[in-house]
Amino acid sequence: MSKFHLTLYRYFEDVAARLKHQASQAGNALTNSADVGSEREDIYRDFLVNHVPVACDVIRGGFLYGMNGEQSGQLDLLVTSDTTPRFDLRGQKNGKQFAPVDGCLAVISVKSKLNTRELEKALLEFSRIPAKATDRPKTVYRTVIHDYADWPFKVLYASDSISLGAIKKALMKFYEDNPNIPLSSRPNLIHVVGQWAIFRSTELAELYSDGKVVSEKGDWYAEQIQPDVLALATVLHRIQENAAGARYLQIDFGSMINDVLDAGHPNGPPQSKN
Repeated sequence: MSKFHLTLYRYFEDVAARLKHQASQAGNALTNSADVGSEREDIYRDFLVNHVPVACDVIRGGFLYGMNGEQSGQLDLLVTSDTTPRFDLRGQKNGKQFAPVDGCLAVISVKSKLNTRELEKALLEFSRIPAKATDRPKTVYRTVIHDYADWPFKVLYASDSISLGAIKKALMKFYEDNPNIPLSSRPNLIHVVGQWAIFRSTELAELYSDGKVVSEKGDWYAEQIQPDVLALATVLHRIQENAAGARYLQIDFGSMINDVLDAGHPNGPPQSKN
């Protein structure tokens, strides 16, 4: 192991320890559960802001919309690129932030403590993200975007949790009961800092450290050895990879203009005055 690799390994361990410590401090200092949750979202957002490529924007409490006008529920954190539009309507009454699902890099759901109820809420949030216009977008130079069908990268992050076994059991049961939810609408990573991480396979026949061979796309596997280093590094890697790919996307956001005009005048365009 090179000196830098060891430095980076220790750095990720330190980041995880600070995330855990800051979340604990927030819980001790704040009595309102909503305030605690918001503070923990800010803590994870700070981690992202300090590490993702500068071309990325990390939005707190935003909504994703599809080209057909559908929109998600409110999501804790969105990571977008500088190649897609964003609508910050917070200056208006009850205003919100919106970003397109087409080209969105990552979505993160943040939980103070993960239990079966909070797990199900997060899984439903991911399932309600609007579908992209296409899983095979036009690209500059016909560049192939790795795993674009699975964008955005979806993370469920928690500061604490019930047992890994209970979460895995609830996770499997949820998708047994909801088999029509596509793989692309399921989390890529569930990370409980300081405890464990669960990954969803997006490749065939991968061998992991617990000795399990994942032979089918969409299988889940748990990591309890060095989970924080692996999870945090994976999040940054996938966001960087998606950010690089986003520069080659040719998404026609102009196709929405007529739909926007039609929404403003459902009975037809206004007549011009002579």
